[in-house]
Amino acid sequence: GDSIRKPLAKLPGSTEDGMSEEEWHHIVNINLTEAFQGCRSVGPHLLERGQGSVINISGWASFRGRPGYAAYDASKAGIMRFTETVSQEWAPYGVRVNAVAPGSFPDPEQMSAADYQARQDAAKGRVPLGRVGNLKEPGYLCVYLASPAAAYVTGQTWAVDGGVSIQAP
Repeated sequence: GDSIRKPLAKLPGSTEDGMSEEEWHHIVNINLTEAFQGCRSVGPHLLERGQGSVINISGWASFRGRPGYAAYDASKAGIMRFTETVSQEWAPYGVRVNAVAPGSFPDPEQMSAADYQARQDAAKGRVPLGRVGNLKEPGYLCVYLASPAAAYVTGQTWAVDGGVSIQAP
């Protein structure tokens, strides 16, 4: 089967505000180490079968660093590089490894209607597609990557962010 890894939390980490080593490790463990552990646990089975697809979950922060998010952004970029490396190691065995990098996806079920509308309004000027993402959109990409339609796709990190990651900083 396929493995879809999900980060446990989105945590910033700044070097200038005196972030502790413990905080750094916590953020890196939630993001990058979880991807490693997921691959380590499913890898032997997929390699033995000689087929399969692993989908790591990164984030649009893997494409660009931001002040105040050193640990978080570095861990997300690490997932992208980890995905590239493992895909090269496992490709000869018929196992594909990709990553999905979602942008911001506010959940209308978890916030007030006014807060959700404020996020929608802010996205009109900030997101090239002019809207916030639907929570199902990263899932649709995962379905594609796990399917036979993506049989020739490996080692890629796919942004699902309405175009935010391609904008100039």
